[in-house]
Amino acid sequence: MARTPKTITFDEQTMQEIVRLRDEEGYKWDQVANAVELPTGKTMLIYSFAKTPKKLRIKEATGQDIANLRDNENLSWGVIMARTGYPEGSCRALYEEATGKATKGGRIGKGGRLPGESSGEPKAPRAPKAAKNPKPVAPVSKLDGMDEEAIKEFVAGRAIQVHTGTGDPEVIKVKSVTKVAKGKIVLVTVEGSARTIKAAAVIAVSKKKVA
Repeated sequence: MARTPKTITFDEQTMQEIVRLRDEEGYKWDQVANAVELPTGKTMLIYSFAKTPKKLRIKEATGQDIANLRDNENLSWGVIMARTGYPEGSCRALYEEATGKATKGGRIGKGGRLPGESSGEPKAPRAPKAAKNPKPVAPVSKLDGMDEEAIKEFVAGRAIQVHTGTGDPEVIKVKSVTKVAKGKIVLVTVEGSARTIKAAAVIAVSKKKVA
């Protein structure tokens, strides 16, 4: 049985500076990394640690905890590291021991992607198969099963495709998410407009950041 790993710690001042540059100054990741003189990947990881609410952090996480985060919540290894405080290698080792399954691919998520992600702008959902007497059916939301904090983390800074109920889906480029509550997302677009949309209406999320 694997030993409980040592948790990762980061300098508090560095974390605060990264959050300030990203959230308040609107710096791109490469600009933030240059400012704090750290690799971009590590800078993003520190940001994730700093932005993870205490109530979502798991003390002395077990392999079953990590398997739940990975398989049921579909979180990336980076987010799992932030939730548990363990190094990525330890997270993978505990997961493999608990599930008997190998961990392959990059850090960014199950199958190499976060749930609902694709390359570039979000793709339109596949059309449902023809059926007798078909009835209009709204596409399944890519945010189904995610809690409010996970939705906020997943949507911020990305292009999302929203089911409007009639006509073509709308693409919204999200700069930041102000609040997620009662199934609604309050956000600010890259153009500076405030919007409120239903989480259930989000049918695709881009892989690449747009803000």
